Amino acid sequence: KITITFKEKLSGDYSIVIEDVKDKADNKMDKTTVPFTVGDITEPDHKEFKATLYKGGKEGQMLKIDFKDTMATDGKYSVTDIEKYVILDSEKTEIKKLEDIEGVEIDVVDDGKAIEIYVPSKNDVDEEDKNKSNKCLDLLDGYYVQIARVADAADNKMTVMAHNVLIEDSDTIYVDEKNVKATARNTI
Repeated sequence: KITITFKEKLSGDYSIVIEDVKDKADNKMDKTTVPFTVGDITEPDHKEFKATLYKGGKEGQMLKIDFKDTMATDGKYSVTDIEKYVILDSEKTEIKKLEDIEGVEIDVVDDGKAIEIYVPSKNDVDEEDKNKSNKCLDLLDGYYVQIARVADAADNKMTVMAHNVLIEDSDTIYVDEKNVKATARNTI
Protein backbone atom coordinates (compact mmCIF):
# COMPACT_ATOMS: atom_id res chain seq x y z
CA LYS A 1 0.00 0.00 0.00
CA ILE A 2 1.28 3.46 -0.86
CA THR A 3 -0.08 6.89 0.03
CA ILE A 4 0.32 9.82 -2.35
CA THR A 5 0.19 13.30 -0.87
CA PHE A 6 -0.39 16.07 -3.41
CA LYS A 7 1.23 19.47 -2.91
CA GLU A 8 -1.83 21.29 -4.24
CA LYS A 9 -5.50 20.84 -3.39
CA LEU A 10 -7.15 18.72 -6.06
CA SER A 11 -10.74 18.56 -7.15
CA GLY A 12 -12.08 16.72 -10.18
CA ASP A 13 -11.27 13.65 -12.27
CA TYR A 14 -7.70 12.35 -12.63
CA SER A 15 -5.79 9.21 -13.61
CA ILE A 16 -2.67 7.67 -12.18
CA VAL A 17 -0.40 5.49 -14.33
CA ILE A 18 1.34 2.58 -12.63
CA GLU A 19 4.24 0.91 -14.44
CA ASP A 20 7.51 -0.93 -13.72
CA VAL A 21 6.18 -2.34 -10.44
CA LYS A 22 7.18 -5.85 -9.29
CA ASP A 23 5.89 -7.98 -6.47
CA LYS A 24 8.10 -9.79 -3.94
CA ALA A 25 8.32 -12.80 -6.28
CA ASP A 26 9.78 -10.52 -9.00
CA ASN A 27 6.61 -10.65 -11.17
CA LYS A 28 6.28 -7.45 -13.14
CA MET A 29 2.86 -5.78 -13.29
CA ASP A 30 1.51 -4.62 -16.66
CA LYS A 31 1.27 -0.87 -17.15
CA THR A 32 -2.08 0.16 -15.63
CA THR A 33 -4.05 3.40 -15.66
CA VAL A 34 -6.37 3.90 -12.73
CA PRO A 35 -8.91 6.72 -12.85
CA PHE A 36 -9.92 8.44 -9.61
CA THR A 37 -12.03 11.38 -8.52
CA VAL A 38 -11.25 13.88 -5.81
CA GLY A 39 -14.30 15.63 -4.45
CA ASP A 40 -14.09 19.25 -3.31
CA ILE A 41 -13.80 19.06 0.47
CA THR A 42 -12.15 22.43 1.04
CA GLU A 43 -14.21 25.35 2.30
CA PRO A 44 -13.95 28.71 0.51
CA ASP A 45 -11.08 30.78 1.91
CA HIS A 46 -12.82 33.99 3.01
CA LYS A 47 -9.41 35.65 3.43
CA GLU A 48 -8.96 35.38 -0.35
CA PHE A 49 -12.24 37.15 -1.22
CA LYS A 50 -11.71 40.40 -3.11
CA ALA A 51 -14.15 43.30 -3.63
CA THR A 52 -13.52 45.68 -6.52
CA LEU A 53 -15.54 48.84 -7.10
CA TYR A 54 -16.25 50.05 -10.63
CA LYS A 55 -17.67 53.52 -11.29
CA GLY A 56 -18.10 54.23 -7.57
CA GLY A 57 -20.72 56.94 -7.01
CA LYS A 58 -21.33 57.21 -10.75
CA GLU A 59 -24.10 56.01 -12.99
CA GLY A 60 -23.93 52.23 -13.32
CA GLN A 61 -21.73 51.63 -10.26
CA MET A 62 -20.87 47.99 -9.71
CA LEU A 63 -19.19 46.00 -6.96
CA LYS A 64 -17.50 42.80 -8.12
CA ILE A 65 -16.75 40.17 -5.51
CA ASP A 66 -14.23 37.51 -6.51
CA PHE A 67 -14.46 34.36 -4.38
CA LYS A 68 -11.60 32.46 -6.13
CA ASP A 69 -13.79 29.33 -6.03
CA THR A 70 -16.93 28.23 -7.85
CA MET A 71 -19.71 29.18 -5.48
CA ALA A 72 -23.24 28.01 -4.69
CA THR A 73 -25.85 30.00 -6.62
CA ASP A 74 -28.92 28.51 -4.98
CA GLY A 75 -29.89 27.28 -1.56
CA LYS A 76 -29.33 28.65 1.92
CA TYR A 77 -25.70 29.67 1.34
CA SER A 78 -26.04 31.11 -2.15
CA VAL A 79 -23.86 34.05 -3.18
CA THR A 80 -26.86 35.45 -5.07
CA ASP A 81 -28.81 36.00 -1.83
CA ILE A 82 -28.92 39.80 -1.40
CA GLU A 83 -29.38 39.33 2.36
CA LYS A 84 -25.76 38.13 2.60
CA TYR A 85 -24.30 41.62 1.97
CA VAL A 86 -23.97 44.68 4.20
CA ILE A 87 -21.98 47.82 3.37
CA LEU A 88 -19.75 49.15 6.16
CA ASP A 89 -17.84 52.44 6.30
CA SER A 90 -14.05 52.65 6.70
CA GLU A 91 -14.49 52.26 10.49
CA LYS A 92 -16.50 49.05 9.86
CA THR A 93 -19.74 50.64 11.04
CA GLU A 94 -22.85 49.51 9.20
CA ILE A 95 -24.08 51.91 6.54
CA LYS A 96 -26.71 49.85 4.75
CA LYS A 97 -27.93 46.33 4.12
CA LEU A 98 -28.08 45.84 0.35
CA GLU A 99 -31.46 44.12 0.75
CA ASP A 100 -32.88 47.48 1.90
CA ILE A 101 -32.01 49.27 -1.36
CA GLU A 102 -34.46 49.02 -4.26
CA GLY A 103 -33.06 47.99 -7.62
CA VAL A 104 -29.94 46.12 -6.44
CA GLU A 105 -29.08 43.33 -8.89
CA ILE A 106 -26.64 40.43 -8.62
CA ASP A 107 -25.15 38.63 -11.63
CA VAL A 108 -22.99 35.50 -11.43
CA VAL A 109 -19.85 35.82 -13.57
CA ASP A 110 -16.48 34.12 -14.19
CA ASP A 111 -17.95 30.60 -14.26
CA GLY A 112 -19.48 31.05 -10.80
CA LYS A 113 -16.28 32.29 -9.15
CA ALA A 114 -17.47 35.89 -8.85
CA ILE A 115 -20.56 38.06 -8.69
CA GLU A 116 -21.29 41.57 -9.87
CA ILE A 117 -23.57 43.59 -7.63
CA TYR A 118 -25.18 46.61 -9.28
CA VAL A 119 -26.13 49.16 -6.62
CA PRO A 120 -28.03 52.28 -7.75
CA SER A 121 -25.96 55.40 -7.02
CA LYS A 122 -27.31 58.92 -6.65
CA ASN A 123 -26.58 59.37 -10.36
CA ASP A 124 -28.85 56.43 -11.21
CA VAL A 125 -32.00 57.81 -9.59
CA ASP A 126 -34.33 60.77 -10.08
CA GLU A 127 -33.59 64.00 -8.21
CA GLU A 128 -36.42 63.36 -5.74
CA ASP A 129 -34.93 59.94 -4.80
CA LYS A 130 -31.30 61.05 -4.25
CA ASN A 131 -31.78 61.52 -0.49
CA LYS A 132 -33.92 58.41 0.07
CA SER A 133 -31.80 55.68 1.68
CA ASN A 134 -33.89 52.90 0.13
CA LYS A 135 -33.30 54.20 -3.41
CA CYS A 136 -29.51 54.58 -3.72
CA LEU A 137 -26.10 54.33 -2.08
CA ASP A 138 -22.81 55.75 -3.31
CA LEU A 139 -20.04 53.22 -2.66
CA LEU A 140 -16.51 54.42 -1.89
CA ASP A 141 -13.02 53.01 -2.05
CA GLY A 142 -12.10 52.09 1.54
CA TYR A 143 -15.58 50.94 2.54
CA TYR A 144 -16.13 47.28 3.41
CA VAL A 145 -18.67 44.73 2.30
CA GLN A 146 -19.63 42.27 5.01
CA ILE A 147 -20.42 38.87 3.55
CA ALA A 148 -22.49 36.48 5.65
CA ARG A 149 -21.75 32.77 5.42
CA VAL A 150 -21.77 31.48 1.83
CA ALA A 151 -20.75 28.11 0.39
CA ASP A 152 -18.94 26.84 -2.66
CA ALA A 153 -20.63 24.74 -5.34
CA ALA A 154 -19.75 21.55 -3.42
CA ASP A 155 -21.63 22.94 -0.39
CA ASN A 156 -18.50 23.63 1.68
CA LYS A 157 -19.34 26.63 3.87
CA MET A 158 -17.14 29.51 5.00
CA THR A 159 -15.58 28.68 8.37
CA VAL A 160 -16.74 32.01 9.82
CA MET A 161 -20.29 33.35 10.07
CA ALA A 162 -19.37 36.66 8.35
CA HIS A 163 -16.30 38.31 6.91
CA ASN A 164 -15.52 41.95 6.07
CA VAL A 165 -13.85 42.51 2.70
CA LEU A 166 -12.19 45.83 1.88
CA ILE A 167 -13.71 47.53 -1.16
CA GLU A 168 -10.98 48.75 -3.52
CA ASP A 169 -11.30 50.90 -6.64
CA SER A 170 -10.61 49.14 -9.92
CA ASP A 171 -7.63 50.03 -12.04
CA THR A 172 -10.03 50.74 -14.89
CA ILE A 173 -10.19 54.28 -16.19
CA TYR A 174 -13.64 55.43 -17.26
CA VAL A 175 -14.06 58.02 -19.98
CA ASP A 176 -17.17 60.08 -20.66
CA GLU A 177 -18.15 58.66 -24.06
CA LYS A 178 -19.78 61.97 -25.05
CA ASN A 179 -16.37 63.64 -25.18
CA VAL A 180 -14.38 60.89 -26.92
CA LYS A 181 -12.90 61.83 -30.29
CA ALA A 182 -10.42 60.19 -32.61
CA THR A 183 -7.61 62.75 -33.08
CA ALA A 184 -5.40 60.50 -35.18
CA ARG A 185 -5.53 57.03 -36.62
CA ASN A 186 -4.18 55.42 -33.42
CA THR A 187 -5.14 58.10 -30.89
CA ILE A 188 -8.42 58.63 -29.11
